[in-house]
Amino acid sequence: MNERGFSWDAVKQIVETRHRFVLATHVNADGDGLGAQLALFHFLRRRGKQVRIVNTDPPPHNFGFLDPEGLIEQYDPPVHDPVLDGAEAIVLLDNSSAQRLGRMRERIEGSPAPKVCIDHHPQPDTAWDVMAIDDTASATGEMIYELIREMDGDIPREAAEPIYVSIVTDTGNFRFSNTKPRILRIAADLVEKGVSVPKIYQEIYERNSAAFTRLLGAALSDVRLEQEGRLGYLVITKDLMRRVDAEGEDTSEVINHVLAIDGARVAVLFREMDEGQTKVSLRSKGTIDVRAVAARFGGGGHRNASGIVLQTPLPEALEKVLAEVRPIV
Repeated sequence: MNERGFSWDAVKQIVETRHRFVLATHVNADGDGLGAQLALFHFLRRRGKQVRIVNTDPPPHNFGFLDPEGLIEQYDPPVHDPVLDGAEAIVLLDNSSAQRLGRMRERIEGSPAPKVCIDHHPQPDTAWDVMAIDDTASATGEMIYELIREMDGDIPREAAEPIYVSIVTDTGNFRFSNTKPRILRIAADLVEKGVSVPKIYQEIYERNSAAFTRLLGAALSDVRLEQEGRLGYLVITKDLMRRVDAEGEDTSEVINHVLAIDGARVAVLFREMDEGQTKVSLRSKGTIDVRAVAARFGGGGHRNASGIVLQTPLPEALEKVLAEVRPIV
């Protein structure tokens, strides 16, 4: 048991007694989910385990540098259903919600393998066989760091970079309120092991395409402010995406520019998707809890950064979400 009263005992038993592992995360995997997967992959492989990483979606292009071996596989039912059925353990990283497994949900739930959830999000909405939840951790990658330290005593070089990416992305490059002294000490240890801070920053944050830059300009030119400037929101339509040739681009970073407006406390991004869906990203400052708003619509995340995928068209999504956000700003 570590200093925070959290025990890895059940996870350690799975690691020590099982041989064939499948690692999964949430749909539209981010730096924390991908970094935690790859770090755990290298740890398990070093212990002689058979390990596969299977995700619903391919990794975003700015995280491709993490996976030069092509270890991350995109879910293909004819290929991966037998893998999931034959696994001796399935580990869900940075995702305690069955709903956020997307197309993989039914097969993972139906697999006879025990499901191990390793996550730092509070209030999990699915009870898996083993629940390793530590909501005091800044990132799931921090939890993997601690697991490896407890079981092996040191972090292998190949796991150091993925763990650092987990931490740097989920702390907003060490600017969010979850940046505690503990996480800075871990980051220092990883840098001592050879992680290049400039390289990681450039790979993640300085590889924007021309299409993304056009989209950013077009979206911000129409920023909408309410509540005396405390609430700002953006609307990205499919037509706008086509007009700036940005279809397929990741829009998640756009919302941070709205929160940077002087006086803004909450920022919301609405992105129109196919089949009448709307993706909503929420960001906040201080004690304003946007995770609670996301949870009302089946979404999740952190107090200051959460997301939702609504099965409703854009105009209806705007009306519903803003009605919940305005009272808390």
